[in-house]
Amino acid sequence: MGVLRHASHIAINIVLISGLPALAAAQLSPGKLSRAHEKFEGVRQCTSCHELGDQTVGPKCLACHQEIATRVAAGRGLHAAAGHEQCATCHVEHQGRDFDLVHWPAGPKAFDHATAGWPLEGAHRKLECRTCHRADLLQDLSLVRDRGKNPGRTYLGLGTACLDCHRDEHRGQFERACTDCHGKDAWKPAAGFDHAKSDFKLEGKHREAACDRCHPVSTETVEGAADSWRRYRPVAHDGCADCHQDPHAGSLGDDCARCHDATNWRRVAGGAFDHDRTRYPLRGRHTALKCDACHRADAPRNSLVYARCDGCHRERHPAAADGRTFDACSRCHTVNGFAPSSFTVARHDSTDFDLAGAHLAVACSACHAPARKGAPTPLQRPAAACTDCHRDPHAGTSTAERPRPAAGSATTPRRGGPWPTTTPAPASPSRANTPRPRAGPATRRPARGPRRTACGSAPPRSVATPATRTRTAASSPPRRHRPSPIANAATPPSPGGGRCASITIATRPSRWRAAT
Repeated sequence: MGVLRHASHIAINIVLISGLPALAAAQLSPGKLSRAHEKFEGVRQCTSCHELGDQTVGPKCLACHQEIATRVAAGRGLHAAAGHEQCATCHVEHQGRDFDLVHWPAGPKAFDHATAGWPLEGAHRKLECRTCHRADLLQDLSLVRDRGKNPGRTYLGLGTACLDCHRDEHRGQFERACTDCHGKDAWKPAAGFDHAKSDFKLEGKHREAACDRCHPVSTETVEGAADSWRRYRPVAHDGCADCHQDPHAGSLGDDCARCHDATNWRRVAGGAFDHDRTRYPLRGRHTALKCDACHRADAPRNSLVYARCDGCHRERHPAAADGRTFDACSRCHTVNGFAPSSFTVARHDSTDFDLAGAHLAVACSACHAPARKGAPTPLQRPAAACTDCHRDPHAGTSTAERPRPAAGSATTPRRGGPWPTTTPAPASPSRANTPRPRAGPATRRPARGPRRTACGSAPPRSVATPATRTRTAASSPPRRHRPSPIANAATPPSPGGGRCASITIATRPSRWRAAT
């Protein structure tokens, strides 16, 4: 009995003695370490991080985390700032294997990045932390990886230059800093870029052109893959033809600035352009026209048709009844003006109606008049009979009018000569034997003027006058014929071979005063 009691005491003591380390460990350690520090688990590893009699862990942490110790020694980054000397302030241990050692008092998004030495500005403020803090963006990956650290969890190792995170979109075309042209709010537009400071100052319409109009996209194969970027330099810009197609195909030379400027291509500097260098030199009234009178803004370039007048001008003469058209404008008109026409009287004789007598003094527009204002001017008129143009003053009571003799026929008068006389109609029986009253001094009809005769063949006027008249032929010379307004150059030669000094037309009868 006594032996059993003694054995039970021994067993209890063994159990108590065997449980002392667990109880001691529970009393000495506040909890399990995180997964990153689990190798330091155990009472015998406490001094790996802690100093005996000192609860701080700062010196021991930096002895292991050399990547942070280096920055602290250089005075760089968050860990070198005042108030961050104690590591345990932000990195709390003994909270279990899955506990995150980085403590964010207000959350990661509320962290003041300026305390890390690089304030977030512009578009950077909108980014998530891990958008930039990635393993592929670390400046020196070996600094973390060789020490057994997880590159995907660290917030260290990033550079602050643009190209440390961003790809060079210009592929080395510029040596200046990115911030000289680009802002942090957006990559485009490059607000800091001033084209006036480049080799080509933008003026006129060039200021409105989009960048890609002059700077095309270039594509090259780099390491087996196509790489595209926009080429900004070098870009040829010594002459206009480096960028623009020459609409004159080199016919006017290569100095475009002689006629054009950057303000407006279609506006030619006044007096600078020499139209004689083109295929259509300006002459006559064309020289007074404005450029846009022919070169309209809505017309395609080089679309003018200038081989014929009707390429720009409307047809002024309708086609003839037989289908003939009058398209050789230069036969009758010049570039000095549509009127007066250069169609002479001599050329009129080659038509179906040769001019004779009083027709020589008639203006062209009297016969060739448009039907209405703005209508084409007819060149061919029916002229077989007088009444085709003239009103019949006899109202049809005279003998039926004969057709006008054709030009060149036997009955056609010579140039300037009288028309052939015709046999007058016989007198009516009622008037055949009726005596005509004698004209007395008070009832005498005035003498008629001379009959129109051939040019230069009119006889001198001589009228026998009775003694009872107060004026005689000797004291009052006969009235001379009025000259025709037609120019002498247009008058045909006289039958004698000379040229008329003037053409006589029918004059009003002379009026003599009867003696009292």
